[in-house]
Amino acid sequence: MSFVAAIHAGWRSLALGIIENTIISISSNSEVYAWLGPSISIENYEVGKEFYNYFMNIDDDLSNAFLKIDDKYKFSLPIAARIKLNKIGVNKIYGSTVDQDFCTFNDDKRFYSYRRDKTTGRMASMIWINDI
Repeated sequence: MSFVAAIHAGWRSLALGIIENTIISISSNSEVYAWLGPSISIENYEVGKEFYNYFMNIDDDLSNAFLKIDDKYKFSLPIAARIKLNKIGVNKIYGSTVDQDFCTFNDDKRFYSYRRDKTTGRMASMIWINDI
């Protein structure tokens, strides 16, 4: 059986297991491919120690998604998503496979970013299965 699913995994839903819960709920024997969409890059996503501690209390394997610079932390959503996907056996990961591929903060021609512009906007991704 083929299936397609779209997950919005911001930091909160990522921490609470949206990736794992979605894959488990599908319960298919099909090979799973993942595509990571645009997000803010680690260089532009500064977070506090409380944020870091929150993630470490949930899953200390996610420490590789953080950079500590002095007393500040930077966080990578794509790296965290990749870690979580790998832990559940998903290894075919495409899209924003390198943190800088689709940075919503740096690329003002293609992406909206509230952190950059201080104004609300919208983005959409589309997903489908072609008949072969």
